[in-house]
Amino acid sequence: MVLHFIQCGVSPPILPNLNALRLDLFDGNLNLHEIGKYYDLGLNTKMHKNETPIGDLLIGFFHYYAMFNYQHEGIVLRMGCVFLK
Repeated sequence: MVLHFIQCGVSPPILPNLNALRLDLFDGNLNLHEIGKYYDLGLNTKMHKNETPIGDLLIGFFHYYAMFNYQHEGIVLRMGCVFLK
């Protein structure tokens, strides 16, 4: 729940959706022994820094999940999104 919140519940996201940013690397076909070659993923130019205070993030986390429609929605961490059940 925390991972989903920092992907989708804050703007700009704290945790980027790596699958969307670098589909060529995170498509499920990369050999884990080769991941060291991609240490610099070039994500710094694609991300914005989130400077929200930690207290506001905690309040936002509780608010986000208080309003979440658990009966009709689910979360997908890999895609960084909400889906309809």
